Amino acid sequence: MSKCRNNRFKFLLAIFLMMCSSFTYSQVKYSDYLEKEKESIFFDDFVSNNFGWRDDSKENCNKYIITPGFYELKALCKEKMITSDFNYNNEFVIDTKRDFEIETSYMISKGDPDTYSSIRFGQNESLEKLFSFVYNGNGEFSIKKYDKDWIDIMPWTFSELIKKNNFNKMTIRKIGKKYFFFINESLVFECLYEPFFGQVLTFLTTQKSTMKIDFIKISHLKSKRVIQIDKTPPKITIEMPAVNRGVKIEETNKQIVVKGKVTDNVGVYEVLVNGLEVHIDAKGNFEQTVKLAFGENTIEVKATDTKNNSSIETLKVQRQESGTEDLSNSLIINDIGKFYALIIGNNKYEDPSIKTLDEPINDANKLYKILTSKYTFEEQNIVKLENAKYVEIMDALDELSAKLTKNDNLLVFYAGHGDWIEEKNLGYWLPVDAKKGKTAFNIANSRISDYMNAIKSKHTLLIADACFSGGIFKNRSILSEAQPAITKLYDLSSKKAMTSGNLKEVPDKSVFMKFLIKRLTENTEKYLSSDVLFASFRQAVLNNSQTEPQYGVIQNAGDEGGEFIFVQK
Repeated sequence: MSKCRNNRFKFLLAIFLMMCSSFTYSQVKYSDYLEKEKESIFFDDFVSNNFGWRDDSKENCNKYIITPGFYELKALCKEKMITSDFNYNNEFVIDTKRDFEIETSYMISKGDPDTYSSIRFGQNESLEKLFSFVYNGNGEFSIKKYDKDWIDIMPWTFSELIKKNNFNKMTIRKIGKKYFFFINESLVFECLYEPFFGQVLTFLTTQKSTMKIDFIKISHLKSKRVIQIDKTPPKITIEMPAVNRGVKIEETNKQIVVKGKVTDNVGVYEVLVNGLEVHIDAKGNFEQTVKLAFGENTIEVKATDTKNNSSIETLKVQRQESGTEDLSNSLIINDIGKFYALIIGNNKYEDPSIKTLDEPINDANKLYKILTSKYTFEEQNIVKLENAKYVEIMDALDELSAKLTKNDNLLVFYAGHGDWIEEKNLGYWLPVDAKKGKTAFNIANSRISDYMNAIKSKHTLLIADACFSGGIFKNRSILSEAQPAITKLYDLSSKKAMTSGNLKEVPDKSVFMKFLIKRLTENTEKYLSSDVLFASFRQAVLNNSQTEPQYGVIQNAGDEGGEFIFVQK
């Protein structure tokens, strides 16, 4: 079973989901059926092997072991999956004309994150046709059907409901003409009922993994519940720009930030702005930058919930043909100082327990190249450190503190490992001589903030592509609704930071850096402020990764509300 899906699979999936969307969706909860409303037809908690499960601990490649209270499948081969099948006898065949429930609890107790384990149900006796409810070590689940080809009824989807390295209760219910799938008693998917191919049930785990099963229970559901129909669409609240009913929004900039929140009782599925899907967080917040043409622009925000109910909010924005349209880039900034940079890329760490990285030095070199070739950064004013130790970083910061004047501009870039100590509420950069579990050679965010304050530059921009880098901020914000002229932004001192994530881990291969370099390369404006730069690629990072980039004021560093300005040569 592969995560890769060819075009035929996608076509079949689209047809299947279209069938589901045409059916009336229901509001179903795990608690709708109490234990007394379930007629148990089969139960095994594996205290002993009373039902003829395969039990063979001597086989060299794979092992099937029943210990008091658990059934373990150990797939020891590199190339083979392992299954243990069970065929119900005539005493407890599932009557699929009735409502029923199949419920089990199991864990992946050993294996790589990509390994997966599943319960397969409704199989024929030759095991050539079946349904499968599966999850993997990455916290993703999927629902599949096999009938000559694998069809993803529900493609691999990440769920915070899945407990890693622990037991997860997996429940399949057939109610009326629908299947309902639950993980740890929370509904994760529903679709049209399809008849069983047969009465065989199988557990499966993949190569070099161990599946530990706590119990399996099969029940007919006694009571036919009256299902409430959910037809309530999501509620869309536009927070920015300010919206007054009947009043057209006027804008002189060539783009506008649309920010808002979507709420729904059964859960928000997606939000589209002018037909493009945008990132939404767990609370329903979304944000998107929209390009404007001269004259009237229509911006449509569409939200859809998991029951396929939709709502739409429409904004009318008038882009004015004003002489101030490109004011920010038609003005000349006088008395602009020198541009300095400290660029740090750490790949190889001395402590063997700290993982070697592949990309930070490459990313540092790409940033160095674009700054020196396109913007007003002179090579003699850039310090580039590769695999930098604690003392080397401290010395570089000390030299900058002594050299820079109040008219100069400073960009500091760090890519490498970061760390966060919850008890101290403190994040760190890790020089290459850092020791795992010790902080003596770590550089705390608070110390970085102190240096940003001590260096008397007019503008400082810190860019950090490291785990837990979001701890540097005093507050986090994106663009204000109306950006001041570029001269005003430059006149006010600034101490800002942009980071690849918040207080979470980030991947070695950085989507954040990919789009940052891309935007700096594609920029055609003479003056580019750091907040506009960040807003231009933030959504791209959110759409193409699991990280959430941040931008804001560095804590206690003396920010006065200005912005760092990139100036083209």
